[in-house]
Amino acid sequence: MISCNINWLYRCVLATFLLLSTVLCNNLFAGTHVSGRYASAGGTNIVLTISVQTTAPANLIIEQYMSGGSRVLSTSPRAIKIDGGGTRIKWLVRNFHSGSLQLSTRLSTPLAGNVRAVIRSRNPDNGQFTEIRIAP
Repeated sequence: MISCNINWLYRCVLATFLLLSTVLCNNLFAGTHVSGRYASAGGTNIVLTISVQTTAPANLIIEQYMSGGSRVLSTSPRAIKIDGGGTRIKWLVRNFHSGSLQLSTRLSTPLAGNVRAVIRSRNPDNGQFTEIRIAP
């Protein structure tokens, strides 16, 4: 009778440990599929490089914020939205596969302020929404 209860208790503790390990590992590695860095964050050309691992999210939403009042002349790839003051640029990248992507912004005058970006995506492994902030 006692050995039966010990076996049952042992199995419950083991199952709880395995369940908690899985949950904690999923949360620990959420968002690691996408990373980014600024290759150039000054002057008239701003270049943001985004790297995506082999299990890529289906879509990426990238927003770049700039201060300083420079007018945006062009973006590559073409942005879906540039606000009136040129302080926020938004890209939507659909069906991107693994590898790297460069987002370039050409300005009318050298950037006088700061630049930063936010990348939003959904983790393909667990469906969790992730947001990554990038600054030079």
